[in-house]
Amino acid sequence: MNANALPRCEWIRQLDERTGREVWQITSGPAASEAVYFEAQGFTADERYLVFRSQRTGRSELHRCDLRTGEIDVLSDGAALTGHSICMHPDGRRAFYLTAHEMHAVDVAGGGHEIVADVRGQLPGRLVPYPISFSADGRRAALAVVEAQAEPRTTLALLDVGTGRMRPVLEWPEGFSHPMICPADADLVSFVPHGNACWQMDRPDEQRTRTWLADARTGEARPFITPVRYRVVTHESWSPDGRRMFFFDKTYPHWCPVSICSAGLDGGDWEAHFTSYRHYLGHGCCSPDGRHFLSDCQRKGDSPLLRIDLAAGTHEVLCWPDASQDGGHAACAHVHPSFSPTGRYVCYTSDKTGTPQVHVVPL
Repeated sequence: MNANALPRCEWIRQLDERTGREVWQITSGPAASEAVYFEAQGFTADERYLVFRSQRTGRSELHRCDLRTGEIDVLSDGAALTGHSICMHPDGRRAFYLTAHEMHAVDVAGGGHEIVADVRGQLPGRLVPYPISFSADGRRAALAVVEAQAEPRTTLALLDVGTGRMRPVLEWPEGFSHPMICPADADLVSFVPHGNACWQMDRPDEQRTRTWLADARTGEARPFITPVRYRVVTHESWSPDGRRMFFFDKTYPHWCPVSICSAGLDGGDWEAHFTSYRHYLGHGCCSPDGRHFLSDCQRKGDSPLLRIDLAAGTHEVLCWPDASQDGGHAACAHVHPSFSPTGRYVCYTSDKTGTPQVHVVPL
């Protein structure tokens, strides 16, 4: 923890104007602040602290908010983290993040900091700034390393969190993003190739795979989630037990109707859990108990945050983040909601005030 940074509280408790539900805006400073990406966990196991990134120090750094007092502290001690790389470790105690070449860990409550791994000397290139994906036991992490050259290639690597050693699994010449370890099998890693062909309707369906599944035992990858003609698939996430992958199945080119679907580990057995003919469902994830699904909506001026009952196919509006969507990820203009470890809280980002801020909804 940065000893020179004085704790501060920016908390604004308010009721959502349309739903009447209490919403906590935990940051309100002039600098952009952003909650963790929807694939990641941002709360400590005891749900006392929430970690997020903010530019209030002049660079993108890791911060925490004490949800008992509202006090905010800087944790990254000057290290400028990259992109959406923040994620709590499964131990519920340490927050991890990436810089260009290193993976860092911080004890959220105590502030102890360490460099867990350095890609230099192990693999050529720099770390791709997507959320760190851990195996269920926390012993492995999936990382992408991109090598900058005339024909760049990206390597999927598995990191031993205890030793900091990286083992390359496969190379993907076109590059990829969103590497995620399957909670049920630490040797299976899903990923999304850059320029994926699911948007190219002139191709046969079998060539329009959005999501691939790599097997660390064989070093090979196979097609996993492939949409049918005039449909596209986006924003995958694993179910808590790792038996299914959830995703958004959208109409091309009009988006709606859009369904929240899931598929089994063989890529088949598709199930549509919820369909909207109005809202532009965009990012989301399962609750820890697997009963609910959280989804934002990516339509400017019409963007509620929904909690969906997966068994019943019904939904409730939690609140209206009303994020602008303008500028996307670079402007922190997407909601990207996620649950806390027990499902008692939801965190998300909104630039409704003109500056991206971190919010929490107590459930």
